[in-house]
Amino acid sequence: MKSNIINKSKTNKAGLFKKLALFLILEFVFTSITFPFYAFYGPFKKVRNMLVGLSISTGNHRYIAKAFFNDNDINKIIQENNEDLNASMENYNASEEKKIKIKHTDSSIERIDINNSKFNGIALIINDPTKVKVGFSSKLGQSGETVSDMSRRYNAIAAINGGGYSDVSPNGKTGGIGGTPIGIMISKGKVLYPKQTEKYSLEEACVFAIDNKGHMYVGKASVNDLIKKNTQEAISFGPTLIVDGKPYISENSVGGINPRTAIGQRKDGSIILLTIDGRQGLKLGATLKDVQNIMLQFDAVNAMCLDGGGSTAMYYKDEIINNPSSITGERAIPNIVYVEN
Repeated sequence: MKSNIINKSKTNKAGLFKKLALFLILEFVFTSITFPFYAFYGPFKKVRNMLVGLSISTGNHRYIAKAFFNDNDINKIIQENNEDLNASMENYNASEEKKIKIKHTDSSIERIDINNSKFNGIALIINDPTKVKVGFSSKLGQSGETVSDMSRRYNAIAAINGGGYSDVSPNGKTGGIGGTPIGIMISKGKVLYPKQTEKYSLEEACVFAIDNKGHMYVGKASVNDLIKKNTQEAISFGPTLIVDGKPYISENSVGGINPRTAIGQRKDGSIILLTIDGRQGLKLGATLKDVQNIMLQFDAVNAMCLDGGGSTAMYYKDEIINNPSSITGERAIPNIVYVEN
């Protein structure tokens, strides 16, 4: 009798464990299926924006965001991210060139290597800001080119990747062609994007621009604003890192740890081109705050991020000198910031 009770008890416990295991498996499956929909379409817009931003900045995983949103929606979310990150700039919306006193005396370039436990990076200090230009793909609007290909075509001494892009061809197909820039693009005084003049009054959340004297501007701007400033070169991306010497990226700013590309300017007018590698072993990359701190250490008065992730690439003296994280090597992109030889 006692043996029957024990066996029955063991049977009940075994049945209970099976039910519990089945419940946990079903709960896991249910959560795995529903979480992405809740995260992307749920009530928490900041969570959605952060996840989309991380997906897009991680070039190899753009398909995650593209599985839930079309390119127009993704571009709007990226714009919202930039606006959120720039929100604390309300009291000083854009850089004032008064603090910049151009003092270039030659065309020298200084290379500085950055190595720590979190990431490796390279900074190039361009003494003459008037030599910094925006270059673009020979098939702009259709397909992109690599940083090295564009640099050689422009006979550049140095270059970094430029702004973000919509990875869609004119026929609506996607797939790593990188031919269409997002936002504003001006090269040698010519407005290339947006193509419609009626969009010249639309304000971008974050723009890097250089005028005809070599002053670098960072902040909110429309094409019309930039034309008034005698802008010769411009790209929009973001976020802004430093304006008039004032940093504003906080510890809790979204963005994750990624390879990064950034540009800045010192008081003497010299331009800082910066790339930070990541996704290599234990060195995953840098946060936005890390990039800001490096720019502050280099005495940047104004600075902002350009496109990062798998797009990050730096060209110098006829070769790529960083380690692009994309598994296919250099990525096809629409534009670069280069230094005339």
